[in-house]
Amino acid sequence: MHSTMTRQHFAAVIGSAVIAVSLLPAASYAASPIEGRAIEKCMSVYNRGVDHREALIVCRPLAEHGVSHAQNVLGEIYMYGEGISQDFDEAAKWFRLAAEQHHRRAQFMLGVLYWSGDGVPQDYDKAVKWFRLAEDHLSVANNQTDASGLGQDGAFGNE
Repeated sequence: MHSTMTRQHFAAVIGSAVIAVSLLPAASYAASPIEGRAIEKCMSVYNRGVDHREALIVCRPLAEHGVSHAQNVLGEIYMYGEGISQDFDEAAKWFRLAAEQHHRRAQFMLGVLYWSGDGVPQDYDKAVKWFRLAEDHLSVANNQTDASGLGQDGAFGNE
């Protein structure tokens, strides 16, 4: 028996997965103390508000330097149009850069873009590929969780 997924069912699955991705412990990111403070500032500015123009200014140099967390932040800002014009092409660019560095949330979000055809040609096979990669990295993260539920290496992992 062949079953098809309705848009509503897919949206429910995506919503549950996004919540799961955001709640899982993070793996570590090996950064210098200076870079670590810059990443903290990027994340702090991004998490502070709805208008993320300041986050673009703070996070872009890190993203251009190859920091996956900052790349993912830029992807989310462009995807949701938070404080700027929504731009799925830019979102896909930044999610891909972070996803290729095994950033699990970026992998998942790139899968969402392939599924919807926003910023990339619609391609269900590529969407499933990125969803599976994100799921594989989530399984590894679950195995690295310590008893506190915070993860072995702190708060700035591949979220």
